[in-house]
Amino acid sequence: MVRLIEDGTCFNMIMFTGGVTTTDVARMREETKAVAMAKKKRKRKVVPQTGTIYGENIVREAPTVNESIRADLARVEGEVDDVLKSFS
Repeated sequence: MVRLIEDGTCFNMIMFTGGVTTTDVARMREETKAVAMAKKKRKRKVVPQTGTIYGENIVREAPTVNESIRADLARVEGEVDDVLKSFS
């Protein structure tokens, strides 16, 4: 085929049989659009609003978390103070 192109051969539609028609291409595009739209509709998720159960859980669990990390925070603060004193 490359040789024919280099030789300057003129090509026309009769030489290429098979393939799809313009109507087939238009139909395939419409089908693809329909599938894409169906996927878009399925992917939508419901996002919880602020102040729902998640927010209430945070408020309820905050004191427990605070108690559990209080000792670690005190230790880290002490180490930071020691480092600051060593630089001054």
